[in-house]
Amino acid sequence: MDPDDAPAVGALLAGALGGVRRVSDLEATPPHTARRVLVEGGALLGFAEYRVVADEAELCELAVAPAARRRGCGRALVEHVAADAAARGARALFLEVRADNRPARALYAAAGFAPVGARRGYYADGVDAALYRRALDASTPDPGGSP
Repeated sequence: MDPDDAPAVGALLAGALGGVRRVSDLEATPPHTARRVLVEGGALLGFAEYRVVADEAELCELAVAPAARRRGCGRALVEHVAADAAARGARALFLEVRADNRPARALYAAAGFAPVGARRGYYADGVDAALYRRALDASTPDPGGSP
């Protein structure tokens, strides 16, 4: 992700996740963190933020533009994150997702994640977070290069 992408990513996150991220927070990448954008024809289709520390990785945020959903964009980003994390030595990829977000949970299940727990009342509105894990190894394929 280039710093020039920050305003578009901020708008995508606000629309897709209902969260607000300051553009200045997106312009600098924290330690151990990587960000990827998926762009087609100049339009931002998706965004992923993840971190790799030692032999574990965490998918912190994944957002797909509403017009790009159900086209494989989320899956492409997840697979890129998995491949990059494995290449950096991660043996597992973790994430949390709102328990009531059925489309996201279906995406993660289809991408090989298994539920491993929950955080009760995690979100401000009282919804639980569902915790997922996917095993990684060095042979995790990168489907088509860098998004």
